[in-house]
Amino acid sequence: MDNNIKVTHDVLSKRFYCITGGCVSCVEYRKYKGREGIIEIYHTLVPEELRGQGIASIIMNEVVRYVSENGLKVVPTCSYARKIFEKDENRALLY
Repeated sequence: MDNNIKVTHDVLSKRFYCITGGCVSCVEYRKYKGREGIIEIYHTLVPEELRGQGIASIIMNEVVRYVSENGLKVVPTCSYARKIFEKDENRALLY
């Protein structure tokens, strides 16, 4: 796997994404019930041919950094996001 994967935060589309091998992988979020300072992470997508290479983890690390730096709280309804935010080091970011 390429450790130089560049993750982009598209604020308008409310997603973090990267393009690897011509394929888009992403984490999508939205305001949680319209509340300020709380986001719901509802979808993680890595194309089948790229799974198992740590791409979702790279994107999610950027999401965790962004949430932490911006004083946000997270409601992870996506199963992968829930696994990441329930880890001890990220638990304080849960809403």
